[in-house]
Amino acid sequence: MDTILSFLALIGKAGLRTLVELAAVFGFYLLFGVLLYLAERMTHVTYAKTIGWKGILWTAWLGTPVHETAHLVFCWIFRHRVNQVKFFSPDKESGTLGYVNHSYNPRSLYQSIGNLFIGLAPLFVGAAVIYLIFSYLVPGGAHHLSSYRVNVDPELMRSSPLLFLDGMKSALLTGVSTVFGMFKPEFYTNYRFWIFVYLAFCISSHLAPSPEDLKGAWSGLVVAIIVLWIYHIVCMFFGWNTPSIVSLADRYADIGFTLLTLSLIISIFHFVVAYLLLSTYSVMRGRGMISPF
Repeated sequence: MDTILSFLALIGKAGLRTLVELAAVFGFYLLFGVLLYLAERMTHVTYAKTIGWKGILWTAWLGTPVHETAHLVFCWIFRHRVNQVKFFSPDKESGTLGYVNHSYNPRSLYQSIGNLFIGLAPLFVGAAVIYLIFSYLVPGGAHHLSSYRVNVDPELMRSSPLLFLDGMKSALLTGVSTVFGMFKPEFYTNYRFWIFVYLAFCISSHLAPSPEDLKGAWSGLVVAIIVLWIYHIVCMFFGWNTPSIVSLADRYADIGFTLLTLSLIISIFHFVVAYLLLSTYSVMRGRGMISPF
């Protein structure tokens, strides 16, 4: 009886460690995904209610291909079969701007877990593209980004989830002030800076995973939980001391948080500018203020 209880306790401990590790690694990506989706949604609604659905297209022509390319690249990485790709094919009836239709072998753990990364791929790739154009177009952009580092320690999630969440909040607030500090007054007279702003608007406006993307990511997350849970059960049972995925992901947490903070600020800034300008336009046309919801 004691043996059975001990084994059940081991299973529970392994399950808790699995959930904590996955929350530490993917938690802030999902958080940023939700925040970016809300900002993107309100921006699109603002355009649709004032200048029509086609108003979205002034950013979608670039943002949508970047979004779909991210899905496509990760489909290749995880060996999914790509059935059809539409990098930019706006459809007013369905609201679809583009898509990647793919299939996989559900018996393959690698391909099944790949759904998680394919669903979140626009966050990774979109943020990386913003980093590249910021580095290239903004004077000293690469230096500014390399000097900005936030102290996000995913390992804290294992020992103290509350400290981890508090650290994320502090890092986000610090990130907001630091990123705004990157945009110096001398940039405003440089045409390259304004090209960056427009391109960043385009990409950040279509950076967030769609509900359909998150649905696919969820199926991959379930498989990842099961696989990692079994992994921890085996390691704990035999007393193996293995590194956690949190330790492996820690080296990438800093730059990931940096890029997503920058992307979120740009996305919110886009919404604020669009809302103020288009609400003013709506009032001048006698329609009154608009609701972005």
